[in-house]
Amino acid sequence: MRGTVIAALLSGALLVSCGGLAGGGGIGGGVAPDVAKGARLPFGTVGRACGVSGAALGKTVDAAPSDARPRWRLHDTAPGSTAPRTHYLTGFSDGCPRQVTAALILFGAPLVHETHKTGLAASQQGAADAAYETARARICGGGPGTPCPASQIEALSQEIVFVSSYRDFTGTGSSYEILLGKGGVVAEGMGH
Repeated sequence: MRGTVIAALLSGALLVSCGGLAGGGGIGGGVAPDVAKGARLPFGTVGRACGVSGAALGKTVDAAPSDARPRWRLHDTAPGSTAPRTHYLTGFSDGCPRQVTAALILFGAPLVHETHKTGLAASQQGAADAAYETARARICGGGPGTPCPASQIEALSQEIVFVSSYRDFTGTGSSYEILLGKGGVVAEGMGH
């Protein structure tokens, strides 16, 4: 099933190289720990890299939402590599990039999440899934597990975005899920 989900995500999300995250540090968007320039983080960790800017961020490989006014940008320090490496995410309220280490990142829209996660048992959902349900209920209405109406998907997409990072390039190993919104990390945690 994981292969099917990954294939579907690839068709509905943009394949990019890992992006550092801002605000990160868990549910509620606590402040991520500061990372020294040039330091490498372990997989599943988000760090605040205030000393990194310009060319040191690497190549901008994607932006979200995917409209004329994207808030978030993903930067890859080694485009074309399939090895775990440092990536940065910019667009946070404090102006500092977030750093993560991963081999693969998927920037995902809420519609992709709606397709694959809505209706899963609570035991199958991580911190980002739970935070998404709260945002979805506020914007779209309806109780837990109720799909967002098509008329509200655009509003939801303007407010939140998923970042799924993978330890290896196959997308079948460990994943780390991050939900971005309100200028920071809303929730993060190991995926399923």
